[in-house]
Amino acid sequence: ASSSYEAKSLGGKILNLAFGFFIMIVIASYTANLASFLVAKASTSKIDSIEAGINAGMKFCGLSAIRESLISLEPELRNLFVPVANANEALTNMDSGSCQLAILAKLNLENAQRGEGMDAHCNKVAVGEVLLAIGNAMPIRS
Repeated sequence: ASSSYEAKSLGGKILNLAFGFFIMIVIASYTANLASFLVAKASTSKIDSIEAGINAGMKFCGLSAIRESLISLEPELRNLFVPVANANEALTNMDSGSCQLAILAKLNLENAQRGEGMDAHCNKVAVGEVLLAIGNAMPIRS
């Protein structure tokens, strides 16, 4: 046996419309929350430090100019370091599989995430602590 209800009065019709709208909002909210939950789970990194990457045997792309400084801090990097000329090359090597991690200046990563001055790499995230602080100087003629 089936039952059906059809509102006859204006108040009943408005109530049915409001209830239908409420159900639609609940279902849309549930779907959005589920999608957000699944995406957040998929994007979390298992590597949270340079030590975790070294222990996993992952290759690191980094600027050749800082190779020796990094190896003096983390000697295990010697056989895992892939030297590159610039940040864009490091990130492109990650995409091609030449290396799994990149050691970059924070500004380079932020620019790459926005696609400024290089290919867009919005799927990359920063993890871990600062590894190396390099002082900058501007020479002037005296």
